[in-house]
Amino acid sequence: MKSRSGPKFEEDPEDASLSGLKREMRHDNLRFFQETCSRDLSDHEFYECVFDHVTFTGRCSGVLFCDVILEHCDLSNACFAECVFRRARLSHCRLTGTDLSASTFQDAEISACEGRYLNLNGSRLHMSLLQDCILQQAGFSGCRLQQLEIHGCDFTEAEFIDTRLEGLDFSDSIFSGITASPENLRGITLNAEQALMCAEMMGIHVR
Repeated sequence: MKSRSGPKFEEDPEDASLSGLKREMRHDNLRFFQETCSRDLSDHEFYECVFDHVTFTGRCSGVLFCDVILEHCDLSNACFAECVFRRARLSHCRLTGTDLSASTFQDAEISACEGRYLNLNGSRLHMSLLQDCILQQAGFSGCRLQQLEIHGCDFTEAEFIDTRLEGLDFSDSIFSGITASPENLRGITLNAEQALMCAEMMGIHVR
């Protein structure tokens, strides 16, 4: 498997404020720290930027995040639909109820995030990582998951309707109570307990 690329910075980001951004739609080499952003950032582009302890309450649909780091940010219940995360890292963020539907993640890392009820329906995750995240009752329906690495996540009661899971390894994650079509479970890697659960989903009785 091709190795995943992380965020790249040509120079150190300069301190800035989201509320003080100019009308230009593209923003480069900036660092936003400990603020609440209520403005509409839809269709803005952020290159080589760092978001540290930022709370988003405004609309952020269609945003491009390229070579970006989000650490300890709060995106709870915010709209980030149709966003693009390319070489992006989201770490220790609150994603409870966040709408990330129809978004694209390329060479992205989502780690140690709280994502109950996260909406990723219709999204594409390619060459990306999900690690140590709580994704209970999250929506992954209609997703394209390609070369996605998964470790230590909790997918309790998550929905994977119309999403092929072939080639994915859930063996060190919690995978109970999920909703998925039996045909879309073909080719996945599970531990023995998970395999028994999936067999029961398909009406197979194991003695």
